[in-house]
Amino acid sequence: MIAFIIDHYIFTRSAIQSLLTDGGVRGSIFTLNDVLKLDILCHRIIPDIVIISQRYMHSKDDDYILKTLIE
Repeated sequence: MIAFIIDHYIFTRSAIQSLLTDGGVRGSIFTLNDVLKLDILCHRIIPDIVIISQRYMHSKDDDYILKTLIE
């Protein structure tokens, strides 16, 4: 599973896809505190994390970035 950190929240690929398609969230969203508390998430559920800085998110079109990430 690939997850993305956006403004201090971690969105799984399925969560981002559902946000783009219907505005709802059917995937998983974790806060950074959740992941720090549940160390198993970092190693087994979310092995590959892409960090997106807040500055980058606001300098580009958000939908374009999300669509590019999930492709």
